[in-house]
Amino acid sequence: MGSILHPNRVIAVLAAVVVTVTMTVGVSAQVAGDDCWIPLAAYDGANAFDTTKATPSQPQPDESQCKDTFLEWADSPDIWFAYEAAVNGICTFTTCDVESYDTSMVVYEGSCQKQVACNGDSTSKGKCQLYYSEITIPITAGETYFIRIGGWQGATGYGTMTITAKGSGSTTWLVDADAASGGDGSDWASAFDDLQDALGSASGGDEIWVAEGTYTPAAPGGDRDKSFLLELDGLAVYGGFAGDETSADERNPYAHPTILSGDLNGDDGADFANYDENSLHVVKI
Repeated sequence: MGSILHPNRVIAVLAAVVVTVTMTVGVSAQVAGDDCWIPLAAYDGANAFDTTKATPSQPQPDESQCKDTFLEWADSPDIWFAYEAAVNGICTFTTCDVESYDTSMVVYEGSCQKQVACNGDSTSKGKCQLYYSEITIPITAGETYFIRIGGWQGATGYGTMTITAKGSGSTTWLVDADAASGGDGSDWASAFDDLQDALGSASGGDEIWVAEGTYTPAAPGGDRDKSFLLELDGLAVYGGFAGDETSADERNPYAHPTILSGDLNGDDGADFANYDENSLHVVKI
């Protein structure tokens, strides 16, 4: 006959299990990016962050580097990003996000100890929150930059850090689906009418501005294997232009949507018809 545990022994065993689990769960782990030694990876473009569960890092930033910008760190909970520059040139880090809070930002070069820039409040723009941070610095290809985001007087919240890098001597190529054919992409009046032309002309560190419209990797009835290929280090492709802007900050993707489509013949239907000629892959990175 097998042995039977006395009820009190069963309770004792269960209690031991509960204590073990409780002790394990009770050990709080730092959130990703909560310190410089566990940074979030940052990339060109938008990088989301959340400081509501972060803890303050030490030491505090050197506020004398950006006095009169209202950094006012005040032992703020902060999130860290690490960004590896792909080009030699300049880079802008901004927390401009109309849905975000009053941020403060510090940038370090090469290590968490070499502070190179900080900013509390940047010049207000209508599409940003009232108080946001923006830093533009020279960058070196292959160097790692650490971006530390906190809040004015310890404020916390959600937000977006956008990184825009521009290589030295880089070129901006312009594309507009409504442009006349034969353009060289040098300005809006002579813009490329095909995004593939701009991708074929660009070099690493260049920018491509694409006006509103729909763009396909190949012409109607063309090669389904063709894709928009993004393979150059530091190449930035922006959509949302009306076709008369002089700065990427002026674009409005909501008012002027730029669409990359695999519908080569422009005849797709909601009933999943006419897909046989579509591109197999629209974008390859």
